[in-house]
Amino acid sequence: MNRNYYRLTGAGLLLAAALLLSFAALSATARAPRSRVATPKTSAPKEASQITTPTVAGNPRFFAYMSPAGVGDSAGEPSIGSNWTKETVFTNHNLNGTDNSIPNGGSTLYFGGFLPAMLKVTFNDCSSPAGALWEQKPLLSASTPRAAGDPILFTDQLTGRTFVAQLEGLTPAGATIDITDDDGDTFTPSDGVVPSDVDHETLGGGPYHSPIPPDVNPLYPNAVYYASQSVAEARCLRSDTGGLVFSQGSAPMFTAATCDGLHGHVKVSPATAPDAGTVYVPDKACGNVPLLNGGNAAVAFSEDNGITWTVSEIPDGAAEGEWDPSVGIASDGTIYEGYQDINGHAKIAVGHHNPGSLGAPGTITWSPSVDVGSQLGLNNITFPAVVAGDPDRATFAFFGTTTADCLNCTPVEDHTGGSNNDPTLFTGVWYLFTASTFDGGQTWFTQNITPGDPIQRGPICGGSTCRNLLDFFGSTIDKEGRVLIGYDDGCVTSGCISGGANDYTAKAAIARQSGGRRMYATFDPVEPALPG
Repeated sequence: MNRNYYRLTGAGLLLAAALLLSFAALSATARAPRSRVATPKTSAPKEASQITTPTVAGNPRFFAYMSPAGVGDSAGEPSIGSNWTKETVFTNHNLNGTDNSIPNGGSTLYFGGFLPAMLKVTFNDCSSPAGALWEQKPLLSASTPRAAGDPILFTDQLTGRTFVAQLEGLTPAGATIDITDDDGDTFTPSDGVVPSDVDHETLGGGPYHSPIPPDVNPLYPNAVYYASQSVAEARCLRSDTGGLVFSQGSAPMFTAATCDGLHGHVKVSPATAPDAGTVYVPDKACGNVPLLNGGNAAVAFSEDNGITWTVSEIPDGAAEGEWDPSVGIASDGTIYEGYQDINGHAKIAVGHHNPGSLGAPGTITWSPSVDVGSQLGLNNITFPAVVAGDPDRATFAFFGTTTADCLNCTPVEDHTGGSNNDPTLFTGVWYLFTASTFDGGQTWFTQNITPGDPIQRGPICGGSTCRNLLDFFGSTIDKEGRVLIGYDDGCVTSGCISGGANDYTAKAAIARQSGGRRMYATFDPVEPALPG
């Protein structure tokens, strides 16, 4: 079934009712795609005349957009980027002769699996829900032979440069990287990061940390980082040429004696932060010889542009060690790290970086971790993805289920499918959740943003058929402060959605914020309000 539709969460029905009553004659510049709205658990919508006086925005709301048939059909472990330099302004022409101009926050870029093309999505908010135009942008390196792969996309929001990388295949041969400054209309190849470590690559970038290294290319203002691991150790290489050439091997970020080799995605503290240019790479288990004894969720950070690294563990961050944690760095450098704890729960901690001085490395002070899934009874999560905007605002996305493991039960419940990756060993149903804070992590609002439409039925495994979703998904923030989540969907047919067998697909999808408070307060909408 072609599911090019949207999923609607609770309060969105108010806006839909108002739209139908007051904007039936609205003329917009683009036609909205076909949609299907998930049935929300809420009271009946109010008539337009009952809507209260506009007030401050409420909790975030999301629509989920499925890629069209034949586009993004196998997009495991996707990344998503937002190009702020390509923001498009669409205009509604109202019956009273006025115009309402609506900026879309920039173009959206998506890549996963072995897709032969980067996907470009242009959102148009003249309609509600917003329209979405999906385009395929063929990659230069799509035909390169590979023994294995690891797809990664990174967009530098301020420069507009996007990097699309794919491993050559579990060897020091590194990765191919296609670089574009025009959202895929043209690509330029990188040197491919040779040699590199062999697995679990990540790309990121941002401003240089002071002092800025000599011989930086004046034509590209930001540093670009490429990290990967070889089990025994992990490294992060830097490019001073906008990603065209990367430095050769450097000292490891950490070794297996300190941290698990499989790390998360690199993030850089923004130019607005006091510690601008500090580089962060999260890890799921550090301390206590992690490959043997487990450890705590942690982050490795560099205060000298990737030359030396310090590991900071979350003190109460005992982790199960299955899935990479994720960090979001706020505009003032506040660190939000989301992770899967030792019981499989969704935990997040807030960190504050204390810069080093006089040759001594800095430290991070961590708040107590918060279980953001407990309010909904979530017992297992996968694929943390965190973004942060203003200092007190962050959103933590993940797949979650209320079904708990029970290894001594008959039948067994094991969210991983067990050692044999058995798709019959778990009866849980997974959905896409977000947890958002607007007070610096003191409180969190958690919601299921794909109600009635599962992401996966059964286990999410580390191998075999039930590893269809692979290892992670990504999230980002557009120029208007909206959260966007690029994920892959394993349950796409009507049979699976209604309770039948899982499809084991990895269909490209994007959940985009459609209402409520945003990650930057300056862009919070006044609500209730009509589109435009």
